[in-house]
Amino acid sequence: MIPSAQACSTALEMAGAVILQRQPVNRVGAALSESGRALKQWSQQCLELAPDEGSAKDCRQFMSKAAGLMEEAGNQLQGVVNPSKGSGKQWLKNGG
Repeated sequence: MIPSAQACSTALEMAGAVILQRQPVNRVGAALSESGRALKQWSQQCLELAPDEGSAKDCRQFMSKAAGLMEEAGNQLQGVVNPSKGSGKQWLKNGG
């Protein structure tokens, strides 16, 4: 569990450093995406600690949701388009 926690914190620190150094936004996005992936791993390991505890399940769900949002934000900052979401104007093409 410790390696994924360390990877998450290291990536978040890198994102902060990149922002403070005024480096390109895509570098911030890469660090956020990496942090999200590490948080996802950490959330999966959380349930292994106490599989019968409801609070462990809740913790895993919240961490997993946060990880997904971090990774999505990082991808957007890098200009990576999620093909399942499209351009956001799909409702216009379907007659809305």
